[in-house]
Amino acid sequence: MSGENMDSLQSFQISVLDGGFQDMDANKTRATESDYSTKFVEGDAIGVFAVRNEAIVGEINNRKFTMQDGIWTLDDGGDEIEYKGSEFQRMNFYAYYPYDKSINDISFSFSVNENQEQGYNSSDLLLAAGSLDVANPQTVNFSFQHVLSLVEVTVSGLVTDEKVTGVQMR
Repeated sequence: MSGENMDSLQSFQISVLDGGFQDMDANKTRATESDYSTKFVEGDAIGVFAVRNEAIVGEINNRKFTMQDGIWTLDDGGDEIEYKGSEFQRMNFYAYYPYDKSINDISFSFSVNENQEQGYNSSDLLLAAGSLDVANPQTVNFSFQHVLSLVEVTVSGLVTDEKVTGVQMR
């Protein structure tokens, strides 16, 4: 780090990956982990928290980052996140998807949308603990994990106008 001052102001950046759903049956060839990875797209938003000494850091309390042109951009109308590099090293970073502006604590409740006609993504809760990028200490890397289970059900033998009113799993 010759010539670098760890206490100089740095811009906050994030990097995001998704761990995907894991196939519980390794011999099954129909669904693989890559088929169920969340692909973040333009307009997707995540919330980011920073914690230091067991307290949320005020300027990094549920900050909204939105995917814009393939880059995660701070998009909540608040001040840019800039602070000394040495403070980065004393913080733990956490992120979640999908973003919800009403969340104001690192511990929160999440409800699954009953209507899944548009797909499960609106109810697909992902969480990540961040780690500092060694090469770029102003960047926090997040590797998201799905925290809910995904169950696929195939219904066969229905006449086209029949409606499924219940399911019994054995």
